[in-house]
Amino acid sequence: MRALVTLLMSVGIVNAVAEAQALPVSVESPKVFLESYVARTVQQDFTLRNDSDEPVKLIGTKSANTFVELLSSDPSTAVIAPHSSKNISLQFASRILIGAQRPPFDFFLLSDSGKQLSARGFGLVFIQNVFDLDRPEIDFGVVQSSTPTTKSLKLSSSDMPDIRLDRVLEAPEFLNAKVNEGGTALLVVTKAGAPWGIADGFIKLQTNSSIQPEVWVHYKVDVRGEIVPSQNPVNFSPDNVGQQQEESVRLSRAGGKPVKVRSVSTSGVAFGTRIDECAPVAPDCKLLRIILPAETSTGLIKGLVILKFEGLAQDLPLQVGGFRLAPGQKLKTLDDAATGASSSAKEPLDIGKAIERDYRNSSALPIPEGRGPLLKWSVTHESGVYGYAVYRGETDLGPFVRVSRDTLRAIENGGEQGDYQWRDTSAEPGKSYWYYIAALQNDGHKRKLSDPQKVVAK
Repeated sequence: MRALVTLLMSVGIVNAVAEAQALPVSVESPKVFLESYVARTVQQDFTLRNDSDEPVKLIGTKSANTFVELLSSDPSTAVIAPHSSKNISLQFASRILIGAQRPPFDFFLLSDSGKQLSARGFGLVFIQNVFDLDRPEIDFGVVQSSTPTTKSLKLSSSDMPDIRLDRVLEAPEFLNAKVNEGGTALLVVTKAGAPWGIADGFIKLQTNSSIQPEVWVHYKVDVRGEIVPSQNPVNFSPDNVGQQQEESVRLSRAGGKPVKVRSVSTSGVAFGTRIDECAPVAPDCKLLRIILPAETSTGLIKGLVILKFEGLAQDLPLQVGGFRLAPGQKLKTLDDAATGASSSAKEPLDIGKAIERDYRNSSALPIPEGRGPLLKWSVTHESGVYGYAVYRGETDLGPFVRVSRDTLRAIENGGEQGDYQWRDTSAEPGKSYWYYIAALQNDGHKRKLSDPQKVVAK
């Protein structure tokens, strides 16, 4: 009889079966939130239940994806008797996800039989980025392969003003990346001879904080060389299966030198290709025809066309994308009906007035204990909001620092008005402060609900 192991964890229910089985059993996840920061390690306790008639011995674990990574496991060997359970602890972290997500928790349990037990679970998590830039990015635009180009990005944090960048953990070969002396900015330079084409990815940085030990900066660059394409990427317009499509790319070479294509290859999709003369015919120009076959399957189109040239060491990769519709399927676009929906301007939140409201308007809410300014606010439109954070400054111009350590979770009340209150117990009596409330969106962005409002601590 095969061994069947069922895993229960606080962020979901996971079933695992021997590798010989086609797929793990389907997953049912409870509504449990896991709140953390980018790259911060979170420990989860699991219950392993063996429903078979044989004992199962587990000797290790390993991660199976990069959305939520398994970092370490309980060092003790787990032997699970037939029809019994055993608890283990696993540590996870997410370095890519931002905001409220329901990512897969994929990992393998290694058994003494040499087989892997594949496990998958889903848990609703909220991953915050401590830096003021929600998704830090460096966009070089178009650069020349022969000419180094420099970009810099300042990274500051109102949530943690003392956080600093320590060092570069990982960067692509064609970029020189370094942290400035104060640990407040990233400096990036493209190297001479960088590969032609469009590239994007992440530069990974280590910080000095255990709250958020890493920050990943997204980079984008379009490197141009001697051969310049008229378009890159190349996008096919949505069309139905059964229709052949064609796109043309003009290949030009500076200085009047001839363009001699040695070979054309494709990856991702079996595109057809053909090299023609330009009109008018010129030695420094060729016309690349990219053909999307009629039988290309439905769904997202994503591939590469790679050109090699006589006398040139560099290849030219062209990104090719699009979408293929099923027979009879039509592309829906936004119409006037969607834009004609009624909308009303939202009044800005006035914290000063909120603090002065009659207490009876929020008497049902528990009053936070301690002394210090008691902030109260109401929100009538909370769609897409995960929670709230309070920021404080000593002048109306700031700087403003987050003073609510924990996220104030949004009330799930079917879209009706949400009433909130929070006390600043760290305020000095008699001193004036300026506060504003920020909404933490489900997509990870932070949005001010008001301009700063003055409050005198009592």
